[in-house]
Amino acid sequence: MFRNQFMSALLCGAAFLAAAAYSPIAGAFGIGVQPSTVEMTIKPGDRQRQIVTVGNVHKSKTISLTMGLADWSLDENVKLILDAPGDTERSASEWVRY
Repeated sequence: MFRNQFMSALLCGAAFLAAAAYSPIAGAFGIGVQPSTVEMTIKPGDRQRQIVTVGNVHKSKTISLTMGLADWSLDENVKLILDAPGDTERSASEWVRY
């Protein structure tokens, strides 16, 4: 449960950026996200740090990005549902700093 909550909070921002990177408009700018997924196993009381790098990989265009945090889940049709940070019962938004 701890692992899933932490991954939920950590990946929500990266998932949003990764989704943007695959959209036709963002793809034209050349957004890079590394790593694209993060999985961790963390024991209660332990700390873990993971860096996600977002960058402009286009050779000549300057881009501006806004990063945000969101809680997320999948509905019965496996559609991504985004909620404001802290709005869901299993939110881990308070565990993530950026």
